[in-house]
Amino acid sequence: MQSLKFIFARPEWVAGAGDVYPIKLKDYDSFLECNQILYFSKAHFGEHFQSFALLDLLMYAIPDDELAVTMVKLLSLVFRKEVIFQSQENEYYFRIDEKGRVDHSNYEQVRMVIMQQNLMFEQKIFKNKLAQEWAGKVLEAKSKGGVKITLEDMITTVSALTGKTYEQLAEQSIYQLSADFKRIVKDKDYHTNIAQICAGASGVTIRHFAEQIDMFENPYDSLFVDKNKLTNLNKALQ
Repeated sequence: MQSLKFIFARPEWVAGAGDVYPIKLKDYDSFLECNQILYFSKAHFGEHFQSFALLDLLMYAIPDDELAVTMVKLLSLVFRKEVIFQSQENEYYFRIDEKGRVDHSNYEQVRMVIMQQNLMFEQKIFKNKLAQEWAGKVLEAKSKGGVKITLEDMITTVSALTGKTYEQLAEQSIYQLSADFKRIVKDKDYHTNIAQICAGASGVTIRHFAEQIDMFENPYDSLFVDKNKLTNLNKALQ
């Protein structure tokens, strides 16, 4: 059975660190100022670095002060507690209140939880530069061809069609807002298709407005009709 923890914006426990909470929309701007660090994965580092912990690699690649400020702000938002960066000799970690800490042993799990809770997706990294550039161009072309919908557009749509106030929406998570918005789109499509059939249109497929929605569909997986094509291209160019 699928867990309801995301739709109810429940925290997720990470051993050694504590409860990680999804970002509320009212904190989204602050989250944007520090969440880019989460997009850095081991895939951004060479093969000979793969045995190192991701946090160690970040500490090596980013100036200590810059990383510390960014991580303290990020972790304070998701743990909803005071976070202090501590470093002594060869040991460093981010202390969460008096009980928990984020260090090289649990950072990758914390990162995974934060990204999943807030619908952030791993960017596809290709070893070959040409394949990477091609993937970027395809993603850009797809975004230009589609309807541009911002988070603000989603908020105003959900507010207008559900009656939720902006104050109420400010307390929702990104997942909750996205789920509401996608359900509204499903409902609109359903009734539009019904109207087309009633008007005599043929070849119209009716999909139930309450059918399951894949909230974790990675946009990078649909760069091509067959996502394996780009992977094969990358292999061929190595």
